Amino acid sequence: MRTGGTDAEPVYEYEDYPPGTTAVLYLDTRTESIPVPVEITGYHAIAWLQSEVIDLIKSGTWAYKVAYASSGPSPIDKVPVNGPIKRYDGNVAVL
Repeated sequence: MRTGGTDAEPVYEYEDYPPGTTAVLYLDTRTESIPVPVEITGYHAIAWLQSEVIDLIKSGTWAYKVAYASSGPSPIDKVPVNGPIKRYDGNVAVL
């Protein structure tokens, strides 16, 4: 969360994810959607994916889906960020 500073020198403060929050990183290729579990610890959210899988992906899209715990019967799902998958290493991919 941005808490002050100027446009040239922003100042940020970290906030922990609320208790009960879960997240998944989705990698969508032309042929499949690959869900990658996310480990949440405090304000960190880390997705680990084996290089054998990610090396096969040349292009597609990704989305980070967060499920916040709620007082209702189901969590509140949000997708705060998403974008394109692009390779810049010159490797040929099959997906």
